Amino acid sequence: MMNNFIFENKSKVYFGKGGVKEYLGGLLANFGETVMLAYGGGSIKCNGVYDEIMGILNAQGKCVVEFSGIMSNPTYQKVQDGAKLACENHVDLILAVGGGSVSDCCKVISAQANLNEDIWEMQYTKHTLPAKFIPLSTIVTVFGTGSEMYYQFSERYFRIYMFLTLINGIQPVTSNFFNSIGKARLGVFMSLTRQILFLLPLIVIFPLFMGIDGVMYAGPIADGAAAIVCGLFTVRELRELTRLQQKTEKTN
Repeated sequence: MMNNFIFENKSKVYFGKGGVKEYLGGLLANFGETVMLAYGGGSIKCNGVYDEIMGILNAQGKCVVEFSGIMSNPTYQKVQDGAKLACENHVDLILAVGGGSVSDCCKVISAQANLNEDIWEMQYTKHTLPAKFIPLSTIVTVFGTGSEMYYQFSERYFRIYMFLTLINGIQPVTSNFFNSIGKARLGVFMSLTRQILFLLPLIVIFPLFMGIDGVMYAGPIADGAAAIVCGLFTVRELRELTRLQQKTEKTN
């Protein structure tokens, strides 16, 4: 059973196609002239969102302070950098453009910028909360909303990662072959080559030197390495079987 409570949510949501163009200009008129435009890695510059927003900000005569590079799961230092920037430029409004990480980062910035003490210490040591905030508006972007970068990355990922998928069948066939001739240990070894012996170590090691590209290249390299190992063991075994057959025929 729930207790009675009073809840107030002052957020106002504008949803729909063309919402930025239709509503942003009118909303900006309610705030001062300095706006901090906060965003992530720069994808909004590739999909046209940045140009659209900057056009509206300039049309409203706003002084824009940009705060970019907000990463997924923003760090404490990134929040403090944003708060310092907002404080130094006497920002009247924070306009966050992005997903959850950008939005959450800017929420803390809006509070920290008006404090003379660390918000972390304030909340978790003194158990008090800030009472003054810089107004915050958020333009929420969703994964894949028109950005060609996502599609280009997906296409490139599948082209690379799936490059040698066709030879994946060599591994299970080889494993079954060794099991059928009574060499279960070799059969188990063959079944582990791609996923355990090659793919997992490569996924861990390659990104250290190649970034996310390392994950993409780990797949085809593991496929190729597993196929080579399975092929070598199979050829050796077939030669051994041929030699034994010839020896048996000579004996008979």
